Amino acid sequence: MTFELKYTEIVENILEPYFEVDLKGTFVYINKSFTQMIGYSHDEMIGKNYKHLMDDENKKKVFNIFNSVYESGLPQEYFQFEVNKKGNTKVIVETSVCLNKDTSGRRIGFYGISRDITRRFNLEHKLKLSEEKYRHLFESSSYVVWIFDLNGVLIDCNATTNVLFSKYTREDLIGKNFVEILGMLDRPEYFIPFFKSKFESFVQDKPMKVLEFKMTRSDGIEKWINMRSSKIKLGDETLIQVLIQDITERKIADLKLQRSEEELKVLNKELEKKVLERTKELRESEEKFRMISEQSMVGIGILQDNKLIYINDAAAKINGFSVEEMLNWSIVDIANMIHPEDREYAIEQARRKQAGSIDVEKNYSYRIITKSGKVKWIEQYSKTINYSGKPADLSIWNEISEKKEAEQLLKESEEKFRTIAESSLMGIAIIQDNK
Repeated sequence: MTFELKYTEIVENILEPYFEVDLKGTFVYINKSFTQMIGYSHDEMIGKNYKHLMDDENKKKVFNIFNSVYESGLPQEYFQFEVNKKGNTKVIVETSVCLNKDTSGRRIGFYGISRDITRRFNLEHKLKLSEEKYRHLFESSSYVVWIFDLNGVLIDCNATTNVLFSKYTREDLIGKNFVEILGMLDRPEYFIPFFKSKFESFVQDKPMKVLEFKMTRSDGIEKWINMRSSKIKLGDETLIQVLIQDITERKIADLKLQRSEEELKVLNKELEKKVLERTKELRESEEKFRMISEQSMVGIGILQDNKLIYINDAAAKINGFSVEEMLNWSIVDIANMIHPEDREYAIEQARRKQAGSIDVEKNYSYRIITKSGKVKWIEQYSKTINYSGKPADLSIWNEISEKKEAEQLLKESEEKFRTIAESSLMGIAIIQDNK
């Protein structure tokens, strides 16, 4: 087999599309891979000019490349252009081209290898769009976004950083270690050890909880900050992303709400007192009673002929039911709500009251089990009233779960103190006996 035949066989069977054109750009040879890439057969392409495959913009681009190779004699590698595949499908081609010479060294055309990089090109384009989208979100985010390397050096941050550092721009911060950055805040002697410990633990893959703290900016303005951290991958590099949110307005609103709740508790206690003081007046006016009862924060109910004939919304909510669900409950239904351990005690109190016993407790507490299964402590006040011309039992319920929990904690504390005190006295006694 001659060298030329062997060469032709190799070129014909390689996977890369191979072509040869004359100096005018007319195809004089293409291999099988080239025909597969463009969709045209060998016979359809031989004798056709390369311009047949592309639009004006790409024609100009390819001409300039080939002309450069012709003038310099040097090959041009990996340049990209777009061709029209048979069926008018667009294909992105990457080509390396060399000047073709005959045995005497005369320039006779060009030869080269191409490859279809459409898929790779589209992926790279999508990645670029994704990066641009991320950068847009990064820059326009209402959060302060910091990107640190694992050594704690700030490598990027968005413009929102000025929320925290009124005197410093992102250019002042990028490239600095987080310890240097913390030194720009008020009370660095507190922040630096704290965050240094958190950072070292996080780098070692220990989870970091969301942090919430108050700081003072360089201009003296106080800010409440919410901070969360996560690790991200950028190529082969692991980085730390820190998201910081200014929650000053929310925190101020929370504090105001807290004060309002405390004021409301005081008002509720005053209202409970007024309800008890005005029980006599409520007997005389059912309409007035209902108006006040429905506005009350304490539970109110009226039991007549062993049936619940009235209950306000607060009482129903304490038990986890609606007013409609509890209205007309029998005394048995009510007893079933009481915790099994307290049921006998509560029923006994009701019986003694009905019997007219003089030592019955007007205020007594017990536990109930709500509709959802939650256990609550209830303090009940009961009194016999005249309702619609007949005797009835007026009951006022107040949830005291928090009070009971506090009493239990106090009891445990006193027992613990008593144990310590007794141990101390015993130790003193032993020392005295040894003397």
